[in-house]
Amino acid sequence: MKTIDNTSLTVEDVRNFDEWAVDGIGMLSIVLMENAGKSVADEIYRNHFETDTSFEGVAVFCGTGYNGGAGLVAARHLFVKGVPVVVYIVGGISCFTLDTELNFRILKKLGIEAHPLLADRDLAKIKVGEKYLVVDAIFGVGVDRQIIGFYRKAIDCINEMQNITISVDVPSGFNADNGKHWGISIRANKTITMIGHKRGFESENASDLLGEVLIASVGIDTIGDYDIKAEEVDEIVEEGEK
Repeated sequence: MKTIDNTSLTVEDVRNFDEWAVDGIGMLSIVLMENAGKSVADEIYRNHFETDTSFEGVAVFCGTGYNGGAGLVAARHLFVKGVPVVVYIVGGISCFTLDTELNFRILKKLGIEAHPLLADRDLAKIKVGEKYLVVDAIFGVGVDRQIIGFYRKAIDCINEMQNITISVDVPSGFNADNGKHWGISIRANKTITMIGHKRGFESENASDLLGEVLIASVGIDTIGDYDIKAEEVDEIVEEGEK
């Protein structure tokens, strides 16, 4: 049986895996999000809070897509474990995908503090204690254009902090295919990546942005006798629809 992390993955590989998991075998996308976020929370708690007393809490910066949803899940699980958590939504609540919106509603009902960051002026409202760990869950592998304007300033603001920063899947702004960045990138101390290493992780100087890299599970990391290839995904999906 082959595992998804036996080779480095391109962005297309990741998209094909997601399509296979959802359409091919019937996993709900929100379940994948839940599993990813819980894996991140478990890793953070085990390594930075269970026995380490140097951190007082976690500040999670979430985007509005899948990566941000995984960040919201991670924030919830850390909160349940007793870790003080504050969440910043980079881009605004109205832009949420459906799965991310549902996780945000759960977060609010638990009373977890969440602050929308919509414009440059909002960045001045960010208050993160020096003993807080920062989680970057703004952008994932789906970014395909230069990061400019408010989002660039938000990433720059996080980079200027002296806090230990952990990125979810890839540092926001990191090009997962070539290891460069889309104009700017979070400089992470650690990256908790989903499923397997990305192709761009192998490039020269990528480690300057990634920091230490750990692989986390989304709950379904094996694909039987299939490799993740676009033409095979179509066949698997068609078979699953019969």
